[in-house]
Amino acid sequence: MTEDIERLKLNTAVSKLMVFVNDVYDKKAITKEQFSSFLKLLAPFATKVTQQMREKLGNTDSIHYAPWPVFDPNKIAEDTINLPVQINGKMKGTLSVGAGTSQDEVMVMIKGDERLAGQIEGKEVAKVIYVQDKIINIIIK
Repeated sequence: MTEDIERLKLNTAVSKLMVFVNDVYDKKAITKEQFSSFLKLLAPFATKVTQQMREKLGNTDSIHYAPWPVFDPNKIAEDTINLPVQINGKMKGTLSVGAGTSQDEVMVMIKGDERLAGQIEGKEVAKVIYVQDKIINIIIK
């Protein structure tokens, strides 16, 4: 029985809820919709207290009959990405770029960054391997 419970990895779920709570503390704000979703996710771990909090929000039905939150990938999309920059396969730094930035734009940014530009300046670029929003590797001769 204990092994079955351990396989559920409930500590991971509780950890993710704590990450959310810490984020709310940092922002010092939470919407009613976010709080309702949080209560629903917390309900399996703290049934009575989440039901009482839900009632304070004006809901009379059981929290266990409430619909589960729907995942929206747009809410977790990043606007900027820290793009790793490699030269000959060795990490040389990162660039903060907008999501979807093209290879040409990234190369212009690298040439504009004095630390990275010094690594390729005066050298022949044999190949550029660019995986958008993931990594750029510049192969020089």
